Amino acid sequence: MEAMETVTSYKSSRWKWAVGVIAVVLLAAGGVYYVWQPGQEEDAYRFETQPVERGDLNITVTASGYLEPLEKVQVGTEVSGTVEKVLVDYNDAVKKGQLLAQIDTTKYQSAVDRAEAALASA
Repeated sequence: MEAMETVTSYKSSRWKWAVGVIAVVLLAAGGVYYVWQPGQEEDAYRFETQPVERGDLNITVTASGYLEPLEKVQVGTEVSGTVEKVLVDYNDAVKKGQLLAQIDTTKYQSAVDRAEAALASA
């Protein structure tokens, strides 16, 4: 009986050993295929090139938050009235004595005309 057990155990251990070797070989082959998979390197990096050209640069500056001028100046008038023309634009550089706006003079001209008429009738 002991001889029979040694023969059958010998056969079963050889079978297990063969299955283990086949499993290791299949795992190694799968690992090699995964590492050197065809087409993997072609998709890894892709560069598109163009010839050099001369041209204009478009530069855009954006900001968020509040913008403040370097110098802030109060502008006032000696007379008040309706503004007829504005001669400068926002953020234009201006000089001392430069005309910024024109006021509608029809009210003042009518007051002068009334005063002259009153003087003439007196």
